[in-house]
Amino acid sequence: MLNNPGYYEALKNSKLNYPNPSALQIELDLRRTFPKETKEKTDELIVPLRNVLCTYVLRNPSGVYCQGMNSIVARLLQCMNEEEAFWTFA
Repeated sequence: MLNNPGYYEALKNSKLNYPNPSALQIELDLRRTFPKETKEKTDELIVPLRNVLCTYVLRNPSGVYCQGMNSIVARLLQCMNEEEAFWTFA
C-alpha cells in the first residue's frame, strides 16, 4: 500500500511547462529505450515510461533528467506497475 494515495495520479495529470529541456530529452530517449522491440510493442511500452519520467521531473523540478534514467525506469516497469516504479525511482 502506498502512503500517499492519489499523489502520483494528480502529479502525472498535471502538465510539464514547455519548452522544458528535460521533457525534450525524455522524448528523444523514449524510442532508444527499446531498440529490439517491434514498433507496436515499443508504442505500448513508451506510455508508462513517459508517464514515470515526466512525473519524476514534475516532482523534482530542481533535478535534471539525464540519459540512462530511461533504462532504469524501463527495467523497473518490467517487474512492477507504473506507480510503484515511480516511487521506487523517485
